[in-house]
Formats: sequence, structure tokens, C-alpha cells
Amino acid sequence: MADSPREHFRRQEAVALLGRRIRTEVEFSGVPAGTAGIVVRADPAGTQRAYTVGIQWQLDGRQQPLVDWFTKSEYDRFLKEENSMAQEEKKHFITGNTFEVKDQLKELGCRWDAEAGQWYHANRKVAAQAQKLVPAGPEKHVIGQAPYELKERLKELGAKWDQESSQWYHSDKEAAARAQQMIAEAGQRHYLTGNAHDVKEQLKALGCQWDVDTKQWYHTDKEVAARAQAVVDKGPEKHFIQGNCYPLPRPGITSTRKRLPRRRSWSPRAPASTTFLRCPISSMSG
Repeated sequence: MADSPREHFRRQEAVALLGRRIRTEVEFSGVPAGTAGIVVRADPAGTQRAYTVGIQWQLDGRQQPLVDWFTKSEYDRFLKEENSMAQEEKKHFITGNTFEVKDQLKELGCRWDAEAGQWYHANRKVAAQAQKLVPAGPEKHVIGQAPYELKERLKELGAKWDQESSQWYHSDKEAAARAQQMIAEAGQRHYLTGNAHDVKEQLKALGCQWDVDTKQWYHTDKEVAARAQAVVDKGPEKHFIQGNCYPLPRPGITSTRKRLPRRRSWSPRAPASTTFLRCPISSMSG
């Protein structure tokens, strides 16, 4: 998806949609087609002057609210604003941590929206006045959702988990961009080449997994895959034994080697066709 300013909302456009009731025309992310929702967030998209809107869905049987973020193009393509919105009360939401100033918000006439989980006012000027009462917190740069195995690495980058939106975020814009890049690369499989049978236990220890379809080992982390490939290229470790390794018989143990049969001495015999003549002794005398 192209990351251009018109792909996203401008800040005024995103803020103006807060409180708008919409309905999805397609099914996605476990949200059935036709599900109603309300625009509850307007957050920076990570690029200059680009914003996305967060929509909280009205789902039965779900304890935690489900919020999805949409760019301008996605909003126009997949969502439809309800026609009855013109007859409904316009809601200008107050964002941030409003718990400490909730009594002051009540005095200004703000009301609590149970569906959105936020305070709002029908008058835009009063809502702006109420927003000034909310203590300014650190700016949130939304990272998005990530695989569970990347949780520790995201924490190392300083990212935090937003329970309300069920997404990761970071107060530093550049760190959030690095985290998004890491998540994007994690969706790819970096395959190992070569004969890895003799080092498969080492590959398992590195977190590599076996792809049954391709019959290859892989890892979703590019750096770990590179270390694993080095293990495959090196092969199993060989511990050589020096010296005369011919097996010697142990003391007191008779050798089990078979003895060769003793050779019989060979003596010439007369052929079977030889005829012997018997002569009288008298004929042999003088």
C-alpha cells in the first residue's frame, strides 16, 4: 500500500469523523460484514500530516472492546456511514486520560459514552474546552499488532501495549518505525539451505522451525536465520581421537577372534591310473 499523504486523512478530516457511526460492508479480522461501529480515535499514521481513524466495533459477547485503524482509502472502500447519523446527536470526544478530571468534565456537561469508553460533548467549543482540562500525556505513535514471539523484542525497544486499542505503540516516532519494520520482516520466512540433519537440535535451540511443505528449516528473524545458516555450513562438531585406536584385548579376557584351521601338509600321491608290476625275486638276481 502506498504511503502517501492522500492515502491517509488530514488531521482536520480525522478529528471531524470522531463520533461518526459507520457500518462495514465486508468481513475482516473477525468482524462480520454489516457490523456497526463508531469512530473513537484519530491518531498519527507515522508520516507527516497523515492520520488514521480508530473504529470501535459493537460485538456481542466480547469483554474487551475491539478497535481497528483505517486509512482514508480503506475508510472509503470498506465502510459506509449510516444515514441516520444526521438525526443523531453529534459527539465530540475528549481523548487522553480523563479519569482525574472526570468531575470537571461533568460540570461542563460532558457525558460518558459506554460504547466508545470516552467522554464527549455535543457542543464542539465546550468539548475543546474540556480537552484542555485533560493532562497532556506522551504522544502515541501506533505500531500495530505483532506476533506473540516478538513481545520481548518490542519491550526492549521501549514499546508499550495499549489495552484499550489492543495494539503496540511508542512515544518515539523513529522507534515506532523501527518496530513496524521488525514486525514486517517477522512475517517473512528466512529458509536455511544445506544438509541440516546433523545439527537439527542446534537449530531447534535457536528457535528455527521445520516447514513440512518445503522440507526446510526456517526462522522469521533474519539475524537469527543468518546465525542458524552458519551452524549448518559449519556442520556437526568433530572431536578427533589421537594415537593407536586398534582395539587391544583386556587383561584376563580371552580374545574372541576365530582361529584359522591348521593347514595339513601335502604329500604327492600316485595317480589312480598307475599300474604296478609284480616281479619274482628270483628273476631279479644276477
